[in-house]
Amino acid sequence: MNGATGTWAWVRGGMGALTAALASAASEAGVEIRTDVAVVSMLVEEGRAVGVITSEGAVERAGVVLSNADPKRTFLDLVPADALEPEFRRHVEEWRVDGAVAKVNLALAELPEFRALPGGLGPQHLATTEIAPSINYLEAAAAEAADGRFSPEPFMEVFVQSASDPTLAPPGPPRGLGVHPVRTGDRVVTR
Repeated sequence: MNGATGTWAWVRGGMGALTAALASAASEAGVEIRTDVAVVSMLVEEGRAVGVITSEGAVERAGVVLSNADPKRTFLDLVPADALEPEFRRHVEEWRVDGAVAKVNLALAELPEFRALPGGLGPQHLATTEIAPSINYLEAAAAEAADGRFSPEPFMEVFVQSASDPTLAPPGPPRGLGVHPVRTGDRVVTR
């Protein structure tokens, strides 16, 4: 599965484990990580990012500057406008950033029971359950989102992640549930 197009997986220990691994590798390479201050601007000299300016007003210089912010925030908010070619900046401004996903984590008293495959822990708990009973259901959810409303019946992907990664729940049977209601459409949901 690793490296196969169209696949994805969970990080053992949750997404925080990925962040911790990245921070550990960076620290071992001599990187100083600061989480108590925001970057308000990149410092660009002769067409090259050479540091950042913090919300405290400090200038932090670096041989390499990376941004994990999205491209719009990076190029429109952090990089000074005069540091970019106008056509490139226009392309970034016009770039559509559609879609949003919300994740809700639930702690359940017991493992979910599936009518089609009752019983204890099984393959039904290790797979993705998609709540999308019909094309009409999906179209109605998309129409709600396109109108700026969160659908009362959204398309959802449901995972029992603790069934495949016991580190995500207290000792005992798996019972953590991750629910991803997926918004479609081209506007931000306002409620």
